[in-house]
Amino acid sequence: MPHTSHKSTSGLKQSNKRHKRAGGSSSKRAISRGQGAGKIESHGSGSGSSRTPASSHAPSLSDARHNKVNKAKQMKQNKRQQLVEGRRVGTRKGPPKIVGFVHISEGLHGALTPATTEEDLKAHVLKSADLVLDNTGKFEQMKTRLTILTPSDFGSARGSEAAFDRVQSALYVARSCDVLCVVIDGSVEEEEDCVSFVGEQVLTALKNQGLPNTMAIVTGLGDKHIKKNKKKKQEGDMRRYCQRLAAAEFGTETKVIELDLKMSEGGVGGVKEEDSDDDDMGMGMGIATATATATATTTKTASQQNSSLIRALCSAVATPIQFVNARPFLLTDSSKSYAYDASTKELHLTGYVRSHAPFDVNSLVHVPGMGTFQQSRILAAGEPVVFGKGNNNNSSNSSSSSSSSNSSSSSSNSKPTTLAVPNPSLQEQLNMFATANSLDGEQNLIGFDAGDENAMAEFDDDNDDDNNDAAEDEKKVARPAGWSDYQAAWLEDADKGEFAGSDDEDEGEYADMFNQKGSKSNSDGDNSNMDDNEEEDGKISEAERLALAKRRKEHDEELEFPDEVEIHEGDSAKDRFARYRSMQSFKTSVWDPKENLPDDYATLYHFGSFKATRAAVLADQRDVVNAQRLNNEGGGAEKNKKNKEEEVVGEMVEEEEEEDLLEGCVASGQHCTIVLSNVSQAQFDSVPKDTNICATSLLPHENKMSVLNFNVCQTAKCETNGVPVKSKDVLTFQVGGRMFKGRPIFSQHNLNSDKHKFERFLTQGVHMAASVYGPVTYGPCPVLVWRERAVDEMGGGGEEGEKELVAVGSVLGADADRIVVKRATLTGYPTRVHKRTCTVKYMFYNPDDVVWFKPATLTTKHGLVGHIMESIGTHGSMKCLFQQPIKQHDTVCLTLFKRVYPKYAEGDSEKLIKVW
Repeated sequence: MPHTSHKSTSGLKQSNKRHKRAGGSSSKRAISRGQGAGKIESHGSGSGSSRTPASSHAPSLSDARHNKVNKAKQMKQNKRQQLVEGRRVGTRKGPPKIVGFVHISEGLHGALTPATTEEDLKAHVLKSADLVLDNTGKFEQMKTRLTILTPSDFGSARGSEAAFDRVQSALYVARSCDVLCVVIDGSVEEEEDCVSFVGEQVLTALKNQGLPNTMAIVTGLGDKHIKKNKKKKQEGDMRRYCQRLAAAEFGTETKVIELDLKMSEGGVGGVKEEDSDDDDMGMGMGIATATATATATTTKTASQQNSSLIRALCSAVATPIQFVNARPFLLTDSSKSYAYDASTKELHLTGYVRSHAPFDVNSLVHVPGMGTFQQSRILAAGEPVVFGKGNNNNSSNSSSSSSSSNSSSSSSNSKPTTLAVPNPSLQEQLNMFATANSLDGEQNLIGFDAGDENAMAEFDDDNDDDNNDAAEDEKKVARPAGWSDYQAAWLEDADKGEFAGSDDEDEGEYADMFNQKGSKSNSDGDNSNMDDNEEEDGKISEAERLALAKRRKEHDEELEFPDEVEIHEGDSAKDRFARYRSMQSFKTSVWDPKENLPDDYATLYHFGSFKATRAAVLADQRDVVNAQRLNNEGGGAEKNKKNKEEEVVGEMVEEEEEEDLLEGCVASGQHCTIVLSNVSQAQFDSVPKDTNICATSLLPHENKMSVLNFNVCQTAKCETNGVPVKSKDVLTFQVGGRMFKGRPIFSQHNLNSDKHKFERFLTQGVHMAASVYGPVTYGPCPVLVWRERAVDEMGGGGEEGEKELVAVGSVLGADADRIVVKRATLTGYPTRVHKRTCTVKYMFYNPDDVVWFKPATLTTKHGLVGHIMESIGTHGSMKCLFQQPIKQHDTVCLTLFKRVYPKYAEGDSEKLIKVW
C-alpha cells in the first residue's frame, strides 16, 4: 500500500511563538567573546568613534567572571607556594626532614622489644645514607637529608616499657617530626594482636594530639612458622587487615609499606632466595594505598626494598602538626648538641629553627620537663651535614670525617657570631601571676570573713574535698577492724535497743578495744606485714573500697536525680544555702562576673576580649612571616630600580618596616645555638641524659596565669575501672607541649547564655567544658587529661605514679569572667491540694527557712510556676500558690544557684604552679 499523508488546508496548524533572546540573536557568551572578557573600552580623545560601557556603575558579567578566574588563580599560586615550602624541608635550602618511628605492637617478631625494633629500623635507614652524623643522614641521589627519631631519643627507657612513659615519648616524637611511621608487627598469629594494650593507648593519644604526614610499616610477614601451603593465605589476610587498620586509623590515603628486616640483615644490596610458591602473593616490601582491598605484590630483593623505603621517606611531603607549626621551635641535632654551664646557669641548645615563623630572641622558651626560661642570646652555628661534591659513599668513613671536620671548624671558630640579643624593653617576663591590689574590693569575698567560712564549711555542699568524708567518719561510732556496715550498725544503733539508757551502753569502748587487741596480735605475730603484703599485691584497704563505692553511688544518684539535694531534719537550710540565690530565668537573669570573687582571682590575668587578643597576636605573627618571606625572596627596592622615584621611596619605607618586624629574629631553617639563662642544676637534671631536647618559643602572654577553659570528652576506652571522674579531682593537663596539675570544674557549654551549669561528674560521650587554673594558650591546641590510675575493688590497678588517659579535647580560651553556677534543687511533696493552692511538706523542717526562701520562685516537674504564700505550723510546712491547678502526684522544686570556682592542686598555690 503506498504511503499517504493528510495535508491540512483548514488553517488549524499550531504555530509556536519564537523565543526572543536578550540582546538580539547573539548570545551573551558570543558578545563577551567578541568584546574580550573583562575589557572596558575608554572614551577616545582623538579621531574615531568611542564606545562607552553598558553599565558604568556596576561590574558586568564578564568583569565578575574575570574576577573569579583571577581569584582562583591567586589561590592556586598560594597553594603551590605552600606546597613548595613544605617540600623544601630536607633539601639543600632547608633543614633536614625529621622522620619518626613509633611501634604499636607488643614485641616485634616475637622476641625483640619494641625499642630494639625501632633502633633496628633507624639503623636500616641510616645505613643507606651517603653521609651519617648522629641521627642525620644525607642521600645525594634523592637530594634529601633525613633525621631519624625514635621514642628512645626522648627518654623512653629501653629496658622498661612503662605505659605512660611510652605514650609520652611517642607524643614527643609526633610533635617533633615531619613524617611519622607507625610500625605494625605482621608476624603475630591473630589479627587482634597487631595492636597491643600499650599500642591502643599510643594510638588514642596520637590521634587526639594530632598527626603529621603518617605512613604505616608492616614488618615480619614472612616470619610465621606455619606450613608452606597455608603461609600464602595467612600472609594475604594479614596484609589486608593491616591495610584496613591503617585506613581506619590514619585515613584512606595512608601509604602502607611492607618491610622484612631479617631479609636485609646481610646488608644493602643483598639478595635472598624466595620459594616459587610466594611469587604471586609476594614477600618483602611494597607501597600501596590503605584501602579495604589488598593487591598482590611481587617478590623484591633487599636492595629493592631499601630503595623503595628511602624513596618513600624522601618524597613524603613534610606536614607537621598545626599547633606545632604555629610556634617556632628548635630541636637539638643529637643528645650531644646541648651543654650546661653550672657557673653561669646557662643552657646551650644547638639545632635548626623549624616552623614557618622565625625564632624571636625576646620571647620565652619552654623546654618540656624543665620549664620556661628567658633567652640571653642566639649564636650562629655551622651546618653539620651539608651537600657537596667529593663525599665518600661509605657511611662509617664519612661519619668520622664529618665529625672531625666539624670539630676542626668549631675549634677554629672559637667565638661564634651573635645573631640576636634580647631588647630589655621588648623581652617577655617570667612573672606568671599578677600583683594583687588589696584596695580593690571586687577581688575579695564580701560579707564573709575567715571565721564565717570555716563555720559554714560543714553546711556547704560545694566542699567536695576528702575533708568531708573524714569529718563524717569522725562522727561515726568507732567499730572493730574488718566489720562490715551491717555489723557496725548494731554498734551505732545500740541506743535504740532494749538496753538503751542502761549503764552498760556501748560508747565505742569495745570497738577501740577490739582494734587495739588486733593491732597487738598483728605486731606480735608473724602477720605483722600482712597489710603491707596486700598493698604490694595491689589490694586496697576497707576505707578505700568504701570511698570508691560511695563515689559510684553518688554518680548513679546524680544521673537519676540531677542536682537534687536533701535536707535532713534538724538542719538549717538558711545556713546551708546562705551563698545561694534564686533566679527568675537562667538565660536572661543578670549575674555580675566581678561580684564576690575569691582571693585567687586577684593574682590572675583578666582579658577584656580573649578572641581579640588572640587575633591580634596571630596577625602580628603573620606579618612577621610575610616579612621573612619577602626578605628571603630579595624584595624591596632592588626589584624596581627602574620605577619612579616615589615608588622607590615607598618600597624603602616598607623595607624598613619589615626590618623592624624582623629585629631580634632568626630565620626559619637556620642552624643556630640558643642560650637559655637562669637554668638551675635541678631543672637540668630533671631531663634524662643522652636524649634530644626540643625548645619551643611561646607566643606573647602564653606564660601568664588565668582561667583556662577546655572542651573535653571522656575517652571511650578509658581504663577508669568504673571510677567516675569528679569535679575538683586532681588531674594532669597536657596542653600542647606543656603539662600542669589542677583541680578543674566541669560545666555545660552554653552558646546562648553567659551562665553555664556546673556538672558534678564527667559523663562519657558528652562534651563538657573544664575550667582550671593554668597558663594562657591560644587555640587551636589539643588537650589530654591524665589521672592517677585508679584501683578497683578487686585490687587491680596500676603502679604508683602510673597515669591513665581519662579525657581529650581542645582549648576554648582563657576567660576568668566565665560564670559557672552550681544548681541545688530542694524538693517537696503536696499533701493537700485545692485547685491552684496546696500544702507542701518535707522541703523544710523549720519555719524560719520558709520565711527566708519566701521570695524565691517555685516550679514543679510538670511545668508549673508558683510561689510561697505563708508558713504553716512549726515543722516547715508551707502553703503555695501556682498559676494553674496542681495535681496530687506532682513534685514541687525550689532551685537555687551559686557560682563555683576551680582550685589549685596540692602543692600549688596562687604564688607558684609547676608547669613542665
